[in-house]
Amino acid sequence: MNTGDVLLFTGKNLGAATVRTFSKSPYDHIGIFLRDPHGKIYLLEATGKAGVTAIDMHHFLQNDWHKLYTKLAFRKLHTEKDDNFYRTYIKFANTVLGKKYQISVKKLMRSRTGHANDEGLEKEEGYFCSELVAAFYKALKLLPQEKAASRYWPGSF
Repeated sequence: MNTGDVLLFTGKNLGAATVRTFSKSPYDHIGIFLRDPHGKIYLLEATGKAGVTAIDMHHFLQNDWHKLYTKLAFRKLHTEKDDNFYRTYIKFANTVLGKKYQISVKKLMRSRTGHANDEGLEKEEGYFCSELVAAFYKALKLLPQEKAASRYWPGSF
């Protein structure tokens, strides 16, 4: 697992099933991996309970949180990971950590990207899981800049 790789989840509860039905995807949640300079791995995710957080993967596994899901799928990001990649991920993580979980009809209906700051990050008060991943990939210029990050669902990845 390296920075930029993603983990897709298929949850067991009714809310997860509703997201899968609405999005026509086998997945209802997604997180993005971050590896710190010491090799420690975190899962950056946006959840309704905690907002945007970075969960230590050792802690995740130690608490058997992976057992809350019927399926997990790992997707590797294949791109050059140069100094600019790592600078972007640090700026992105520092910008989004602690933001609240936010999803709304208005946000979902937005077809174009919102206003961006100097680093090219969309200015959002909060994120939902796949929007968070899409915003990171957009900051890296791996996704189209004109499409709103809120138009991506877990199954998009």
